[in-house]
Amino acid sequence: MSLSPGQVFDIIEIVCVAIFIIEYFARLWCVVEDADKKYQDELWGRLHFMISWCSIVDLCAIVPSIVTQVLDKPTNLSFFRLIRLTRLLKTEKIFHGLDSLGRVLYSNRDMLTVGMTGY
Repeated sequence: MSLSPGQVFDIIEIVCVAIFIIEYFARLWCVVEDADKKYQDELWGRLHFMISWCSIVDLCAIVPSIVTQVLDKPTNLSFFRLIRLTRLLKTEKIFHGLDSLGRVLYSNRDMLTVGMTGY
């Protein structure tokens, strides 16, 4: 049985969306354990998390795939795909943190080398 490239893409998309949905609901379930107590209440904390900007962006990232699968036909959901690009704003913070970590490691490279090798 040979799959066409379109079928392979559909399978990969379904698997990725399923993983993303599981991750989203895992974060929704665990958000009440947040250390800063922002989402402490079990009901209202989760609802507050669901209407946060990052959570809405995450939902917009998966809505096009879900709608396309439910309707079983290609649908023009360019608006949602455009909103998906805003996830890059979240990764900018991560890259800034990694850049800071890189600078710290570089500035302490001599001590780290001695500590790891003993020379």
